[in-house]
Amino acid sequence: MIGANIRKARAERSLSLRKLAQLIEARGVVDGLSYSAIQRIESGQRRVATFELAELAEVLNTSMAVLVGGRGRSAPLDLAARVANFPDEAVLGVVKRRAVEILEAQDLLQRLVAPLPPLKHVEIPSLPSTRTSGKRLAKLMRERLQLGSAPIADLASLIEESFAALVSTEPLPEGTSGFCAMDHDAGVILINGVESIGDQTFTLAHELCHLLLRDVDTVEILGPREGSTSGSEGRADEFAAHFLAPDEALRGAVSNGKADVRMVAQLAHRFSMSAETMASRLGTLGLLGSDFDLGATRRRLAEMSELVGEARSEERAEGRRKPSRTLTALALSALEDGHVGIGLVSMVTGERDLDRLRKALEGSFDVENSGIDGGRSV
Repeated sequence: MIGANIRKARAERSLSLRKLAQLIEARGVVDGLSYSAIQRIESGQRRVATFELAELAEVLNTSMAVLVGGRGRSAPLDLAARVANFPDEAVLGVVKRRAVEILEAQDLLQRLVAPLPPLKHVEIPSLPSTRTSGKRLAKLMRERLQLGSAPIADLASLIEESFAALVSTEPLPEGTSGFCAMDHDAGVILINGVESIGDQTFTLAHELCHLLLRDVDTVEILGPREGSTSGSEGRADEFAAHFLAPDEALRGAVSNGKADVRMVAQLAHRFSMSAETMASRLGTLGLLGSDFDLGATRRRLAEMSELVGEARSEERAEGRRKPSRTLTALALSALEDGHVGIGLVSMVTGERDLDRLRKALEGSFDVENSGIDGGRSV
């Protein structure tokens, strides 16, 4: 079926086998898709690896799900199509492509393995687009999720488990803090892993607000934060600040006197915030010492992060990557059961070096039966 679907897509674009092979060779992304290889794939004599299928879909200007065939278009694929068609001038192309790739991987895994739950809707009272309503929503969601006033250990996992949106940390282009795409039944959030842990967490909480309120029209690309004071962006910023660090938690932590440089750094680290954001929160509550020094706080916070293995310089330079836990677990399970090849794991995790990915998976699977060495195909 896959071979026939590839042949049909090629014919619809008036591409000969030789021309298709030339286009793939010119891109230089995937080796092995020669004229004869594509001919054998189309005739059913050769299986196609997942990463090869992704390349064919890209060159043929279609989706992997269309080439795989099967049932009607799923919610993730519907959203992927909407993201792909969103104007490039409004969204950076590389970010869009990564979001589409993640959604298409979700669709493929659901076709081949098991469905994931649709995006969960939360009943929320009507809230105006004001900063005050962001604080109200933060308090409401902490109560509903039974978080109390404690720090949130893993916000990405909380979002995936409680709301069924996929969250992935990626090395996004400079000037892009985060990306959110959503519709009625599917959602994906990308966070820039090159930024500090505090900035990443704040951006993720900001996007969670949009996810809860459905106040984004399909796509939002979030640039450097400039201190929005009104509208939905200001509301999302206020939600993030209070959702991550509730007033009562900060008042309890600074019970005697005012917070000095050491305490601000400790609280920023505890609640996964930047030094600037924590200082702003404490200042609003009247808990910030008069001799507070932001530069000294940043240095102390950086030292603390270094000691626990966060934001090391070499990782910052390369861009920290943390793929969706939900989707990665499903992909690895499918790989172990022989339903997919390592190419789909590469697609989910964003790790393009298949040799490095195989090495990372060594010892986790039965290599002979898992398809790790041979890159088992779809």
